Amino acid sequence: KDKTRFPTTLPVSPHEHYAASGWTSWSDWLGSEVKEPAKRKPRVVASRFRSFAEAREFVRTLRIGGSLNWPRYVRGEFSDKPPKPADIPASPKNAYAAEWQGWGDFLGSGNIAPKDRVFLSFEEARAYVRTLGFRSGEEYRAWHKSTRPTDLPSNPATTYAGEGFVDWPDFLHAPAQVTATSPTATSHAD
Repeated sequence: KDKTRFPTTLPVSPHEHYAASGWTSWSDWLGSEVKEPAKRKPRVVASRFRSFAEAREFVRTLRIGGSLNWPRYVRGEFSDKPPKPADIPASPKNAYAAEWQGWGDFLGSGNIAPKDRVFLSFEEARAYVRTLGFRSGEEYRAWHKSTRPTDLPSNPATTYAGEGFVDWPDFLHAPAQVTATSPTATSHAD
């Protein structure tokens, strides 16, 4: 006898077969009880920590630099810094989610995450950069690295791709003016 066959005395689709005559649920049919998942108490994380403003004020005095140094500080890797106080969270981004404005704000570095940066429009950026007199993309990038303007991208070719960026000469220099004495003007004068 083949024991893998479905018993012929039971309907294949009991939820359909007994729908009009008292079907309640699969757990009732199978004799198992489905329990509601235990409700978790909401986490009140910030209450055991000092306020966001107080934590930020303390952390800024440390002058640890960027966000990559925060985990190192939390682990105690800076011998010249005091240990992290217990009332400052190791994960301030989560604990202070409502007030969080980024690592640059919290640490005092002023850095803005690339995804949060807002640049000038392509036309505005090109008009401004043309006033600076750069001769090459390398010159622009060196200037950008030393000056760190927040409203201009370090790589305009990528940032403004599809928005008007043609090439570095177009981005850096205004088009040459055609005059009556230029070869282009005289060749078309005939």
